[in-house]
Parts: sequence; structure tokens; C-alpha cells
Amino acid sequence: MDGNVKLFSVQYDWSPSQTDTPINSDPVHITFLDGYRSDNAHFDIYEVSGTFIAYSAPDPEIPDSIGYVVGEVEELNGEWTELNPNSDLGGDPNDQGGGGNDTGGPLYYDQDSGSFVISNIGAMNEDFIPSVQLTKSDLKDIEYYDREMLDNLEDSKARFTLEFENTTSDAPGLFALGAEFVEEMGKKSASGGRGSLILE
Repeated sequence: MDGNVKLFSVQYDWSPSQTDTPINSDPVHITFLDGYRSDNAHFDIYEVSGTFIAYSAPDPEIPDSIGYVVGEVEELNGEWTELNPNSDLGGDPNDQGGGGNDTGGPLYYDQDSGSFVISNIGAMNEDFIPSVQLTKSDLKDIEYYDREMLDNLEDSKARFTLEFENTTSDAPGLFALGAEFVEEMGKKSASGGRGSLILE
């Protein structure tokens, strides 16, 4: 994938509750922004305030599997296709700069800086405050759903950039990294230790 890559374990604005019912009777395939069509039909489509949202339920065959929101989709020629996350922001979908309105969700990979960006900029829900925690167990889900994303994490060496707006000391954006995650993905020092670089 080129450009911004979302980490699947992060929920941006919405996730289905027990009372929500998908519009599809059977799980469907999703075609992502880069043209890749999912190998398995394991996505449900929900209508949320007039917008169609794709959601992947946890895989019952994978321990500790978690569901994730793909984002807004539309049906084209009988196939559900992911919409450009910048389309309602007026941003250039090919501009992968590290800031401003060119964001790809709450957590995405920015190729220019070689880091993962954590942001609440452009959230559909203005009150959404990102609360992100990454642990070693997340790596299994990431590897299962997108091996290239795992490669991006390894290349970034646990380098993260925080881009929050409308946060206060009473309602801050939250970001936590598990020690085992840093040990697995962090930048290795000459002494053999590993660390993470977090920029604001």
C-alpha cells in the first residue's frame, strides 16, 4: 500500500453495538483504496447517519482477535469499495504530508516522515478524543490482516507523531505503548536496548 495505512485495532468514531444490524445478510469483500480486494469475505456494512461504514468482526479462529472499522465505503458495480478518507476534507489524496488536513484516520503510516501519525484531525465526531494503546498482541492482528503494515511498523522503529486538536488537560489525547511492543518494534541502541521516539 502507498501512503497512509490505518492500524486496524484503532476505532476512529464508531463501532457497532449489539443493537446495530448490518445491511448485508452475508459477509462481503472490500476493495481498499490501493485496489487490493480482500482475500476473504469477512466484512459487514452498516449505515450510520446516511453513511455506509465497513466493519471487520473479530475472527473467532484467532485468539484475542479484535474487530476494526475500515471506514466509509460505497457500492460500485456490486462491490464495496473504500472511499478516500480525505474526500470530505478537500485534501489531495496523493499528498502524504505529515500534517494539516491530509490525515488518514486516528492512526496511519506517513511515508514522508517514516512514522505513524496519531491524530483526531478530521474525525466525523468532533468530540472524538483518540485513546490508542498498542501492545505486542496487536502485532498478531496486524500481521494477519496486512503484512505490509507490519513491515511499515518495523521500518518506523516505533517512531510516532502526535497531531491532536481540541484537547485539554482534562480531556487529553492518550497514547500508550506496551513495553513488549517497544522491545519488538523499537529502535535498537548500541547497548542492545530498544526505545520509541514520540514527537508532538
